[in-house]
Amino acid sequence: MVKERVNPWLEKSIENILPLSISNEFSVAFSEWLFSGEVVDYGHVCVECQLCEHDELRYHYKINNEFTNNSLWVGSSCILRFEEIVVFNENSEAVTSKDDRRKVLERALKAKQIDISLEPLRRLWRANFERRDYIHYHAEEIKNNNSISPDALNVLFISLQDFNIDFKPENYSVNLRDSFNQHQLLHMNEESQKLIWKTMSSQQRSKYKHKMKFKT
Repeated sequence: MVKERVNPWLEKSIENILPLSISNEFSVAFSEWLFSGEVVDYGHVCVECQLCEHDELRYHYKINNEFTNNSLWVGSSCILRFEEIVVFNENSEAVTSKDDRRKVLERALKAKQIDISLEPLRRLWRANFERRDYIHYHAEEIKNNNSISPDALNVLFISLQDFNIDFKPENYSVNLRDSFNQHQLLHMNEESQKLIWKTMSSQQRSKYKHKMKFKT
């Protein structure tokens, strides 16, 4: 009789989790682990999950063993797949449904991405005394998960360049919902449009690609 093969990702996960856990029973071992709330966004696909060893990941989520000092950087799929891994919501309550667990992971990722976009503005605020109020206002907008008008983003990007502060336009979101902001975009110079283009969603690009001053 041929022994039924366990899924390769499960085999690898068990192989990687057991040596770092107290229990030798894999379902119990997984229950020793919890999502720490820490996320890393590498900006591009470049890492693998330390649990199932799946590669081509852009994001890492840190899980810790509550009884040891061990930790692993894993993909969100593994946290959702292994429901024994404990996930806490903002009220420090363990959530069990897949949808609720996914929402916690999504919020953690969004918070990390917001922090990444704010870091260049923190440096700019420290460097540019004259525009501190302006920078603070728009940093608060970003912190509250609001998109920014094209002109405001353009001013911030120019200031960041003037002070030689590294930033990635794609870490920001442009507001093109109303006609005033649309007018701002379409009347920018070509170089500014190229920067704002990097902040645009796929839907926004589809709508405006034939209206830009440069060839997309």
